[in-house]
Amino acid sequence: MAKTARSDRKNLKGDGTMNTKVYLLTVVIGLLSVHLAPAARVPKKAVAGQDVYKAPEPGQVTMKGFLGNRMDVNREGRLRRHITEDMLLAGFRKRPGSQPWIGEHVGKWLHAATLASENKQDDTTLAEKIQRIANGLMDCQMEDGYLGTYAKQDRWAPPDRDGWDVWVHKYVLIGLLSYYRSTGDERALETSRRVGDLLIQTFGDDKRDILKSGTHEGMAATSILEPMSLLYQYTGEKKYRQFCQYIIRRADAGPKILTNIEKTHTVQSVGNKKAYEMMSNYVGMVENWRATGYERGLDAAKLAWESITNENVFITGAPDAHEHFNEPHQLLTAICTETCVQVTWLQMNWQLLRATGDPRYAAMLHHHIYNHMLAAQHPDGIDWCYFTTMEGSKKAKEWGFSGTMHCCGSSGPRAIALIPTFAYMTGKGKLAINLYETSTFRANVNGTPVVVHQQTNYPWDGRIAIDLEVEKPAEFDLQLLVPNFVKSGTIQVAGSKQNIPLEAGKYATLHRRWSGKTKILLNLPMPIIAHQRKGRYALSRGPIVLAAEGIQGKAATFQNVIPDLSSLQQASWKPGETGFKTANQRIWAIERHPIYLKGERTNLESKPSWSKSTLVYRPYCEAGTSGEIMSVWLPMLRKQTLLEQINSGL
Repeated sequence: MAKTARSDRKNLKGDGTMNTKVYLLTVVIGLLSVHLAPAARVPKKAVAGQDVYKAPEPGQVTMKGFLGNRMDVNREGRLRRHITEDMLLAGFRKRPGSQPWIGEHVGKWLHAATLASENKQDDTTLAEKIQRIANGLMDCQMEDGYLGTYAKQDRWAPPDRDGWDVWVHKYVLIGLLSYYRSTGDERALETSRRVGDLLIQTFGDDKRDILKSGTHEGMAATSILEPMSLLYQYTGEKKYRQFCQYIIRRADAGPKILTNIEKTHTVQSVGNKKAYEMMSNYVGMVENWRATGYERGLDAAKLAWESITNENVFITGAPDAHEHFNEPHQLLTAICTETCVQVTWLQMNWQLLRATGDPRYAAMLHHHIYNHMLAAQHPDGIDWCYFTTMEGSKKAKEWGFSGTMHCCGSSGPRAIALIPTFAYMTGKGKLAINLYETSTFRANVNGTPVVVHQQTNYPWDGRIAIDLEVEKPAEFDLQLLVPNFVKSGTIQVAGSKQNIPLEAGKYATLHRRWSGKTKILLNLPMPIIAHQRKGRYALSRGPIVLAAEGIQGKAATFQNVIPDLSSLQQASWKPGETGFKTANQRIWAIERHPIYLKGERTNLESKPSWSKSTLVYRPYCEAGTSGEIMSVWLPMLRKQTLLEQINSGL
């Protein structure tokens, strides 16, 4: 969001209590019948772009490892318990809302909550809450279809008057269409139609210009392309397709979403470089390709991905964007990535992976989710970092202002709830595994029922045991993602070693005729690796980027420690405390995995002197959760160079 309008940071603080209002029995009966409606029954009449991979349907994936724990606290903490109906619907029930984009939160919550409910289908409490909030939102729709939070005279306001109305309707549509996809509730689709019809009546070549009702050169408003493309898919109505074409024309006329990325191949030339809104447009371009087959939009999203990956991605997998994309190839470690940007980057990779099958997108998802994305989530499952630092401490303001409702706190849960949708995927004659996690996946490949069981302690251990069971003999490819860190490794199938090259960032493909149950053993060694850049070094182990959290037995002042990188081979990874709970049950399981690295420390306060020291590292996704000082990148200096600096007074 824009820096100039962040009043929602301070608004709508929740008390974490559930609404105790008693609902009629008929509502509960309706809930059960709607919640159990198979998503597969939801019609999709218009799909032109043919995806290479299909994301899992609800209930196909069960995750019980490290990521499964993060999903549990996400569902239990913020979605199920903390965020309340009043917090989400106040701006609709009493217009105008307390600030310009207050209406986005309910759409984000519905999207995340429906996904989380699909991942935990026996959670009837969450299912009931979803139905109550979805119906409460739909009850607020006005006769003309309007479902925003602005007073009538201020609808569709221009940017200089906080023009976020179209943006709010984007998230309202995303939330309602997620609810419709999950439940088949026709009222949600009809409500979405009425929103779409109002937008068509309001904006067009001979009507109001949509660019003038959205901030950041209109990119906020034109990002409504994603749900409008979904609305076309679900209805097949030509008017929604035509409106999508209008949105694309205006997105290219203003911020040059297509033309500039095609000409320059860099996001530095697109709009005002606002990362969240820009990438939201590219997410919409891929969804529009899926609905209409518009190849130019898909190709533009690919070019944007290439630019971001080559110029603006941190070692942690997140885009180098505080809010706007920074200049290329920077090493910014303090205030860096906005969580809204991270979530949209994850969605962009997810969309492109489904559309193209290119394993580079899977490898980026794999790397990003285990590092910067999870680092933004507080272990209590409630708070989220607004900006997730790589150097310093995650103070209260980093953690989303102590449970308040803000844009990043509403975005983050969507990323966690999306994890099962890319952990496994299926395509014509293939089944892909993109994340390694103790889990189960049930699917059909070429019409044959298949069950995959994984057992592993990944990402802390590179040994993965996979049992693949088919109901009847079937021939297809099993594609195992080789994460970016892999230098070597082995695959065994039914006890026999396979001579399949493991190339980082690609799939290792096992093509065979599968019969009965087959055991696959994947072993990915995880040495500690040192990365050097601009006079600094960072460490990683396997998929995990590490962060120095202090010096053993001393305060966290590690900038004057010279690491002994030769001790990397001897550095130990010792399991820390696991599974503890606080008295008020706000924090569930959290793992703390320290690594100890030898080094030499100098006293900079008086006469230089050297002493042996030990740096304490933890996984970046866990570091600093209690306010500790931490840093991913540390100075890489020879002792002589440091002494020269000390002697010269630097």
